[in-house]
Amino acid sequence: MITAILDWLNTYESALSAIAALIVIGTVAAAVGRRWIMLNRTSDPVPDGSAPAGANASTAPSGPVTDKPSIAVLPFENTSGDPENEAAADGLTAEIIAGLSANRHLFVIARNSCFTYKGRRVDVRDVARELGVRYVLEGTVRRQGDRVRVSAQLVDASNGANTWSQRFDMAVDDIFELDDIVTAEIVAALIPELRRAEAKRARENPIGLDAWARVNAAWIDLQSDLANKDVVKKVIAEIEAVLKDEPDFALAHGVLAHAYSLAIEVGQEEAEETQTYRVQSLAHIQRAIALDSDDPAVRHLAGAAMANYGMSDDAQRAYEKALYLNPDYAPALGSLGVSLVYSGRMKEAITYMERALRLSPREPQAYHWQSHLGLAHNVLGAPARALDFAKAATERRTTVMGSVALLMAQSLLGHAQDAKAAAESLQQVLPSFITEDSFARLLARLVKDEARRDEIKKALHPYLFPELADDGSPATGSGETP
Repeated sequence: MITAILDWLNTYESALSAIAALIVIGTVAAAVGRRWIMLNRTSDPVPDGSAPAGANASTAPSGPVTDKPSIAVLPFENTSGDPENEAAADGLTAEIIAGLSANRHLFVIARNSCFTYKGRRVDVRDVARELGVRYVLEGTVRRQGDRVRVSAQLVDASNGANTWSQRFDMAVDDIFELDDIVTAEIVAALIPELRRAEAKRARENPIGLDAWARVNAAWIDLQSDLANKDVVKKVIAEIEAVLKDEPDFALAHGVLAHAYSLAIEVGQEEAEETQTYRVQSLAHIQRAIALDSDDPAVRHLAGAAMANYGMSDDAQRAYEKALYLNPDYAPALGSLGVSLVYSGRMKEAITYMERALRLSPREPQAYHWQSHLGLAHNVLGAPARALDFAKAATERRTTVMGSVALLMAQSLLGHAQDAKAAAESLQQVLPSFITEDSFARLLARLVKDEARRDEIKKALHPYLFPELADDGSPATGSGETP
C-alpha cells in the first residue's frame, strides 16, 4: 500500500489544496504611503451607471451593472464615541476596497462612490440598487482602551439576507495598525463567501450565466470531491463548453488544466489516456499564463496541475510567482506549504500552511492543509500538536494523508487502540497493500534525520505490518503487491 501512497504523492502531492478559492489581496503599503495611494488611486473609476447617495431613483440602476460578482463597501462606522478613531475606520474601509479590487474577477465600486454614504442610515438594498451591485459589505469599528473590535457583514441585496458575518477582537497599540491587521483577514474570509454565493446562484439559475459564474460553479463542484472521477469529467465538459463561448478566458483555461490533471487514475502514469491528459493540461496552463500572467489564481492553478504530474520544482515556482503577485493569496500559501512537506522542509511548510489557515480558515481545502500540518509536526517531534491538526482534518474529510498523519500521531503517542483504528481507516481510504520497502522510501522522503526516521518507523511498524515478525521478516508471503 505504501507503493500506492508514493504513487499518489508523486502525482497528487498538492492536488487537494490546489483550487481553494479566489483569494486575491493586494500587498498592504506602509501607513503614510497607503493613505496617499488610496487618496490618489485612479484604477477604480466609478462605473458607468453608478449613482451616489441621494441620486434620483429614476436615474439609478435597477440591478447589477455587470454579471460579475459585484460589491460595494459602505464606510465602516466608528462606534467608539471618539472622533480620533474616525480616520482608522475610514482607512480600514479604503483598505478593504483596495483588497477586493485586487481580485480581477470581482466588480468593486470605487472608494469615492462608497464614501458618499458615510454618516447616513441607509437600506443596503437601496445602496445596491443605486450603485448597481449584488452585494454590500458593512461594518463597525469600536475601540475601548487598547482593545479594538471590528464587526463586518455581507448582505445579498437581492433578498436582503445576511450571507456572512465575522467579528475580530484584538489588542492594538496604534489604531492605524488596525488596517494592516484586519484587512487581509476580512478580504480573505470574504472572497470564499462570495464564491459560495455565486456558485449557489449559478446552480439555481443556469440559463444565461456569465462565464465567470459558470466557471466558478464548476470549480466549486471540483473542490467538493477531488477524487470523484465522474465529477472531474463533468467539470471538464462544463469548462470546455465555456471556452467555446469565451476562448480567451484565462481562469477557465487554468481550471481546465487542473481538472485534466485530476482525471488520471493513481498508478496509471504511463497509460495513454494519462499522457493525453498531460499534454492537454500543459497546453491549457501555457494558454492561461499567456492570457493573464499576472493573475495569482492562474499561477496557482498552473502549479497545482504541474504538481499532479510530479513536476514539483515547477509547481513550487508557480506558487512562489502567485505569492509574488499577492503575498496573502491563501491557496498558494497552503499549496506551497504542502509541497515543502514532501521536500522535507517542515518548518517552512508549517509557516506557510498556518498563514494560509489564518487568512482563510473556511477554505474548502483547509482540511488538506491541516492534514499536512499534522504530518509536519509529527516529523518535528510534536505528535500532540500533530494530533490536533490530524483530528481536525479527518473531521472535515477522510483522506489518505489525513489518515497517515493521524496514524503517525497516535502511534508516536503510544495510543495503541487509536493507532490500530487509524491504520484500519487508512486501509479503507487506500485499499492497497503496503510494502516495507515503499514505506521506508516514504519516510526517507519526508524525514531527513535518520534517527528521527527510525523512531517513526519503529512506532508505525506494528500497525502497518502486523504480519511481520519481530525481526522484520515476513510472517507469510513476500510482502510485495500481488
